[in-house]
Amino acid sequence: VVDKNDFEKIEIMKDKWPFLALRKRIRRLLATISFICYKITSSKSFEYLTLTVILMNTVTLMFEDPLAEEQSQALQSLDVFFLVAYTIEMFLKIFALGFFF
Repeated sequence: VVDKNDFEKIEIMKDKWPFLALRKRIRRLLATISFICYKITSSKSFEYLTLTVILMNTVTLMFEDPLAEEQSQALQSLDVFFLVAYTIEMFLKIFALGFFF
């Protein structure tokens, strides 16, 4: 017995509720987005990029002074960059693997 993939399950989906064709299109779109995100997050390039961002963040943390009143503008900009990079990584992985994987 071979399990069907998400696209095959969508094609054979039938029920009594209205707007079945629209719901199938939406599910097909979500399955496509999930598939693309999975391909991105499972690639070696994405893994290396993520490790590079983590290492860069580690280096910038070495330069921060926790006792300073304010950070320099460059460190603040890098903090925003790392926040955006980690947020993008999070959303890609959630879309690829689901919230509970």
